[in-house]
Amino acid sequence: MPNQLIKIIKTDDGEVIQDAEQKWCLIDPRPSADTIRSLCTQDALDSDTSAEWEEKSVSRGGITCDKCLAIIKEYKAVRL
Repeated sequence: MPNQLIKIIKTDDGEVIQDAEQKWCLIDPRPSADTIRSLCTQDALDSDTSAEWEEKSVSRGGITCDKCLAIIKEYKAVRL
């Protein structure tokens, strides 16, 4: 299953994210009935928002968001 990534360009509040601060975040793989959400912030991204974003799918890696990476590492540390 490929990694579904998203890069926020403009927030729902209209704040433009500078190029140097734009990061590729993982789209939360848990199904959400209403919309897609970024893993780190749980910001909803759909047609009802004024946010702007890019999406891409990669077979491995690609995540550059430190918050997303920290969350993933915490999940991976869980012993089942």
